[in-house]
Amino acid sequence: MAKVWGSPFVNKERSMWTRLSQHTLNRTRGLQGAGGLLGCTCVRCLRTSPAVRHSALGPWRGEKGRAEGKLGLGLRERGSATVSGIKAAGEVPVLPEEKLRAVGIGAIPEGRDGTSVAVPADDTSSLRWKPSPAYTPTIYSSLSKVNLSALVTLTTMAGYAMAPGATDVATLLWTTVGTGMCISSANTINQWIEAPYDAQMSRTRNRVLVRHATSPHHGFFFGAGAGIAGVATLAAFVNPIVAILGGANILLYTCVYTPMKRTSIANTWAGAVVGAIPPMMGWAACTGSLDAGAWLMGTMLYAWQFPHFNSLSWNLRPDYSKAGYRMMSVVDPGLNGRVGLRYSLAMFPLCWAAPYVGLTTVGFAATSTIINGYMGMQAFSFWRNPNEKTARALFFGSIVHLPILLALMLLHKADKEEEEGEAVDD
Repeated sequence: MAKVWGSPFVNKERSMWTRLSQHTLNRTRGLQGAGGLLGCTCVRCLRTSPAVRHSALGPWRGEKGRAEGKLGLGLRERGSATVSGIKAAGEVPVLPEEKLRAVGIGAIPEGRDGTSVAVPADDTSSLRWKPSPAYTPTIYSSLSKVNLSALVTLTTMAGYAMAPGATDVATLLWTTVGTGMCISSANTINQWIEAPYDAQMSRTRNRVLVRHATSPHHGFFFGAGAGIAGVATLAAFVNPIVAILGGANILLYTCVYTPMKRTSIANTWAGAVVGAIPPMMGWAACTGSLDAGAWLMGTMLYAWQFPHFNSLSWNLRPDYSKAGYRMMSVVDPGLNGRVGLRYSLAMFPLCWAAPYVGLTTVGFAATSTIINGYMGMQAFSFWRNPNEKTARALFFGSIVHLPILLALMLLHKADKEEEEGEAVDD
């Protein structure tokens, strides 16, 4: 079986940084220096993209029509293209020396068989670099992934609201601010680590660090500063438990989940733990402890992550495979659907357990069944017939499911003070 560049199963010995650097070098020295004549000549482009077909060599393809395959046999280092051997095979004739010189290609040495070899010139004085995008404060919202951060912060506030005891507006505010900074830190450092791989994915190639809207150093120090400030805020104005959870979540996301994405499908389970911690932080901010209700809310958010992310990753399989990510949807598509369905069904007993731990009233067990049934039906359709339509339906269904579930929990929140008063009267 032929090797495919960008697959997570082959070419592990070659760093993605090396491939990306070679690609960038070839594009600037080969494409711009040669006036777009030969295109990028790095191995990844020749094997995985139709770039060669759009070069000036395209019209000279012979009867077999496989110029791109033959061209790869004559490539040399630094983006130079050898067209000797192609001419001998009758596929692509050597371009005239005058034409090669006219577009900026330098000296043309002779090959072993007497044919010409095209070598890009070393003169880079004519290169024109595209200016970096203008600096704007919005880059920080992009680095922080503000929409995702808002959803995670919402679960933290829900954990605070569901906790028993008196609520303090100032504590809730500091918890929200500190948690938001921790989330921004984790998202920023994640993008800083994955910038070379994001450049290869259509979904992420326009991110701030990929398009050089800011420097990698700036992005890293922003992420590190936000993390330090967030943990310090939680420690100073909330309590140490919340600060420890916030710092642990940053490390778990950046030092465990992010590198695991390229090594094992277990990364999804590690990422689900990251999503389960914020509501526990909100609970601990209110009570100063982690009671049964906090663990139950964390488990609910843990289970919710799988139908949400597994459906999202299904339609991103080509991108994940190209960048070398070992996602469940890429490595084992069947398991991807089964896991999504399994954890969707797990939401039923988790919600039914809420009244038994004193988190909600019995009414929540009934009303949550309706919204859980809706997501369960979408997960069943995705498992039975995984395709773009069913994956998209489950993904958007999970986005609707979470805020409604949290609202139902708040609506059916158990009143601890009344229960305690009834117990005293008895």
